[in-house]
Amino acid sequence: MRITLALKQNNEKAMKDILNDVSDPRSSKYGQHMKLEDLRDLYAPKESVVTAFDKWLSSINALDVDWTFGRDFVHFSLRVRDLRAHLGLEAFVYKHIASGRTIIRSDLRLDDPDVERRNSRGLSLLSSLPAELRPHLELSLGLFDIFDTKDERMNANDLLRATKRRQQSSSLLGASGNSTNQPIIMQISGATSDLNIYFQPVCQNGQLPSNPATLCGEFGNTIIRFSVIVKPSAYDATEIILEAKDARCAIVNEAPLPPPNDNGTTTSDQIASPSARERLLLQKGRKMIERRFNLFSSDPLRQQDGKEDIPKLGSTIPVINCIASAKLPYPLLRANVSVQSVFSTQEKSGRFYYPTAYAPTEYIMPQSIFDLYGVPASYRSTHPENSQAIVSFEQQYINTDDLHTFQDLMGQRRMDCNIIGPNDPAYPGGESTLDVQYVMGVGVGVNTTCWSFEVGDYILNWAIAVGDTPVAPLVTSISYGDTETGYEQKSGYGLQYIYRMNSELIKMGIRGLTVIAGSGDAGWSNVGEMGNDLSAPDPTCSPMRAFYPSDSPYVLSLSATFVGLNAVPACSSFISPNPDDHVSSVPIICNRPREIAVSVTDGMSWFVSPFFWMNDRE
Repeated sequence: MRITLALKQNNEKAMKDILNDVSDPRSSKYGQHMKLEDLRDLYAPKESVVTAFDKWLSSINALDVDWTFGRDFVHFSLRVRDLRAHLGLEAFVYKHIASGRTIIRSDLRLDDPDVERRNSRGLSLLSSLPAELRPHLELSLGLFDIFDTKDERMNANDLLRATKRRQQSSSLLGASGNSTNQPIIMQISGATSDLNIYFQPVCQNGQLPSNPATLCGEFGNTIIRFSVIVKPSAYDATEIILEAKDARCAIVNEAPLPPPNDNGTTTSDQIASPSARERLLLQKGRKMIERRFNLFSSDPLRQQDGKEDIPKLGSTIPVINCIASAKLPYPLLRANVSVQSVFSTQEKSGRFYYPTAYAPTEYIMPQSIFDLYGVPASYRSTHPENSQAIVSFEQQYINTDDLHTFQDLMGQRRMDCNIIGPNDPAYPGGESTLDVQYVMGVGVGVNTTCWSFEVGDYILNWAIAVGDTPVAPLVTSISYGDTETGYEQKSGYGLQYIYRMNSELIKMGIRGLTVIAGSGDAGWSNVGEMGNDLSAPDPTCSPMRAFYPSDSPYVLSLSATFVGLNAVPACSSFISPNPDDHVSSVPIICNRPREIAVSVTDGMSWFVSPFFWMNDRE
């Protein structure tokens, strides 16, 4: 196992005071930022502490020990037998049922009914340390943290929804127009007057089809066409008859079915229960035994006595999406959209109504941003030391050819991004592509770094990398984050993950580095889409929850500009999403064309005090 330990830093209060001084225009030390090598003398643990940890790491047979520049983080590898012998911890293989990705962690205690104890799993490591080292350890990475990806959670939602439909289908055979055989609109996108409607077809018996070429043919009652109704505001409704063969249906992913319970079935109670839902998403294998499981094998999932270390998860469910296109009679109109299936028997499914009116926006380009915010179009960076960066996780890769094409189309000079970390240009990600093109498209001519991290790494791993880089980018845009509760549940150390991340942001601020953090898919309300970075959206608006690190007092929080129609205050209107998602209602946030509506995140943390100047606001 590859493990990282975070040692407690020295002079925490002095560090905050220095940040206040260099950040406050009223201070005589304003703008007097420090170099990393000078700053290290302030925060680095004492040499005696580092020596004591080195000695302990040697005693437990740690391999490939690597200290960071500031000596406040240490990376090392540990064999499973040494984890058990010296730390008293067992290792397990966990396999995500939606992606099949496996990780090795100590017991994550998913079944522990004590929420506080389950969210603070790292205490078991602390108790295994020698007494003289315990006061100096803040947290670890690689033992108890479990950061799955947004795609994994969204695909798991599809899986659970499909499983529930399979359970319900036996009572629906022969039913016509039942709500459980409605096609489900997953997303609507578009620009100006164009709509693209992405929906998931459902068979008459409530099950999902497995073949996009003959939808539901395996059940003897094929979907032959779809009825799509688009009702623009102040205009008559238009019905689009879309033949199934023209619906561009395709398999978008495949997810394995969850394993059955003791009597061979998966009950609806299992799926509805939060703790059971969590167990379904992450299945734990048997204890790892060193003689049966070689940690450094390229194929860790070896079989022993005909049995795998990972429980078999059954067959896969193909998830199929289809697409319907529509055109509005006038640009930027709000429109209600619904879809219905017609089967080969001429029976019709229930009609699915998208839960809120949708309004396309104009195409947003760098020039649109210049115009909206009054940035002179001729602005270009000319200083060679200007620098900016984006941060990507979850296999969000970058394709340089795509970047160059975008720059050509926008009339900008071609520039490359300095990619640090894993990257596969054959599989560029939507979020990373958007980030790099628009950060470079607005920050024209600025030297740009693209940080990329392995699956399972998250924002603290990026902060460690910045702390190990003497000349780091001056401005970094990070669009990842989640609620403080999300970190509390996933990090293994409760809120300590956030507290340590704030310490790293303080270090960045003292160095004169600026971090711009997105305030989330729906800003301060935490409604977002199903499958946020770490956790599902909150179904209510009480309490308001901002994203972290956006709500940290040590970053610049970037809120959302909504471009649409018919502005309403946040949380003054509610919609009812797909009932299978176990969310009761979410608020609508929208805006009038060419006006600016902003969702603000600023000093709204429930656990961290605001920066000093925030207290001066009227």
